[in-house]
Amino acid sequence: MRTLILPCFTGLLVGGCAGQQEVLPTETISFRTQVAPVIERSCAGCHAVGGSNARDAVYMDASGRATYANVRGGIALALREIESGHMPPRAGVAVSTEERLRIKAWVAQGSKDN
Repeated sequence: MRTLILPCFTGLLVGGCAGQQEVLPTETISFRTQVAPVIERSCAGCHAVGGSNARDAVYMDASGRATYANVRGGIALALREIESGHMPPRAGVAVSTEERLRIKAWVAQGSKDN
């Protein structure tokens, strides 16, 4: 497996990572099979149509399915919130480091609808 190495800036990750680098997967990341399921599991409770934070950001439709247009439009904010540790809240389902890196790789690959 090939990897893409990006510099890690202090403050982007909980606890910081001064002097370290993040390694992103380089295989093609699929929105439908690798990104959407994470968003649906960790964000749907609050950020779906009718959710408690739907006025802030909506990533899912009323059925709780992540929509490409909504996720692509809000992924930069979502990643900032995930990396800062603000999201998901304690009651939510955490996003693993591997999942976060996959989402970052998807963005680096052009956030394709695949």
